[in-house]
Amino acid sequence: QPATEELLERSIPTAPVTVDGVALFTVRGTSAFPAVERAATIAQRIIELAGDRTIDLAALTTSETELGTLIIANGTKVMVVTEADADVEGTSRTQIASVITERIRKAIGEYRDARSREALTSAILQGLAGTAVLVLALVVGRSLWRRLDLIAERHFQVRPAALERPSLQPLPAEGLGAP
Repeated sequence: QPATEELLERSIPTAPVTVDGVALFTVRGTSAFPAVERAATIAQRIIELAGDRTIDLAALTTSETELGTLIIANGTKVMVVTEADADVEGTSRTQIASVITERIRKAIGEYRDARSREALTSAILQGLAGTAVLVLALVVGRSLWRRLDLIAERHFQVRPAALERPSLQPLPAEGLGAP
């Protein structure tokens, strides 16, 4: 019977909680709240917390409830870590809740850093520099193309004097030994 339970556990779908393209951790779903929806909801809550710079990262804490370990920030629920979530990772619920809390803290910090004034200014300057390099390359390329075109035109230009070759002139009849 343990093999049946193990097979059943593996068949329960999981989904990664992803913020800014980075998978933070994996959660299990239920029939009422599928893993994909649960992961998306948790990710949205993390993004909302990250967008509120008044919330300190130290405000992210855990609390034990009947359903599992609740992760909260300033009274706002982020998620509940369940026994099923701990089973996915093969560890205890309190251990995985601690790891998940730290990953959420890190994700919020990185989210805020990526959207800071300095990061945005740097991205704008990099974009402008890239655009300037592109424009310069196009100007130089156009100038080089024009020069190559002129060189090719001079080299392949048909000269009328070259068409008047003596070898192409008709030979006089008396020079051919005609009577």
